[in-house]
Amino acid sequence: MKVISSIDKVLAKIEETVCLVLLTAMIAVITLQVLNQAVLHIRSIVWTEEVSRILFIWSIMIGSSLAARKGDHLTVDFIYTHFKGNAKYILRVIILIICIVTCAYIARSGVYLVMNDIKRNKFFGVTLWPMWVGSVSVPIGFVMITIRYILQLISESIEKFRKDKTEEGGEN
Repeated sequence: MKVISSIDKVLAKIEETVCLVLLTAMIAVITLQVLNQAVLHIRSIVWTEEVSRILFIWSIMIGSSLAARKGDHLTVDFIYTHFKGNAKYILRVIILIICIVTCAYIARSGVYLVMNDIKRNKFFGVTLWPMWVGSVSVPIGFVMITIRYILQLISESIEKFRKDKTEEGGEN
């Protein structure tokens, strides 16, 4: 359990740092554009919109992994809240497995998206950066989310196993 907790904390620290850097860079780019137009009255800096969009996409993908860690994703838990004990645990396991499979599938599809962008030699219109610079955020983000859900499944299963062992020992 300590290993899983350590992995979780290290991943969270990396994700938080990356999100902080991305959001700071995005704010700096947007501020540059606003100050340029509002104060200096100079012609628009054309690359700022494209760069801020790429930074925004990356921050969403990395931030989604943090949201998965904290359980902050949108959920419909009407049915889930009516279950108790083992039934609730089994439903939670099923939900986590569905999340893992779905996110892994999206990550795999994201790899094909990146490969397609590389194969077709696609570029952004203004910066002329390769299109895969933005699209690679999809497989990376969903791999990270998949890892988060796997860690949750393992830690919740260990907790359930320990709780069941404690309850069995208490009955003797």
